[in-house]
Amino acid sequence: MNKIDGLKFLQKYFPEICVDCVFVGPNEDLNIDLLKSHVGIFRVRAGCKYGSELNLPRRTCYSISEVKQFIEQTRLQYNRIEFVIHRVTEDYFALIYETSIALFESPLPEMIIQIQGASQSLVAQMDVGVKARDWPVLAIYRFPYLGMLPDVTIFDHMFQRESFKTELYFLWNAGRKIDAIKQGLGMCYETVTLFNVYPGGKFIVDDHRSLDSFAPPTA
Repeated sequence: MNKIDGLKFLQKYFPEICVDCVFVGPNEDLNIDLLKSHVGIFRVRAGCKYGSELNLPRRTCYSISEVKQFIEQTRLQYNRIEFVIHRVTEDYFALIYETSIALFESPLPEMIIQIQGASQSLVAQMDVGVKARDWPVLAIYRFPYLGMLPDVTIFDHMFQRESFKTELYFLWNAGRKIDAIKQGLGMCYETVTLFNVYPGGKFIVDDHRSLDSFAPPTA
């Protein structure tokens, strides 16, 4: 499952916390009317149907003209590229944790929840420097057979494990829900789903893909 299909999956099954999305297909023109009413910021991400999407361009834009320019320039570099535009506000960038739920099928069913620290300086570098996947890892929770008792590794002892219990339980339940949906649909691919965590325990989910989409591109 690629970036765009994964976001459509999230829209369907997690509509209450899924990031806003406007999709632009490989041969589609940008529908300006879908952006005109938005007073805020546009987070634009490129995607492709097959293979790695790890290093595809992304851009934070502050006007419709910036969005158009980014899409046009990216299409000159890549064939069959598609886009998603998130209509967001400054609040979207005020996360305190970036968390990921990885669901593995082998050698045994396992859920791995990784907690990464976020800050304004790191968020400001998303387009030009340190990407979110490279932010410092605070803790990793491994749930063999998706059970309730994790093996926990703490990498930053300033991380308040006890105060994260509610958020962790939410993420564990989300992982179980994703697994149940996949099993019900007969999908056996291994996935990673990204959740932004905000003050007060608010969540926004903005990525769900199979592992090959996150793999480094081959030469």
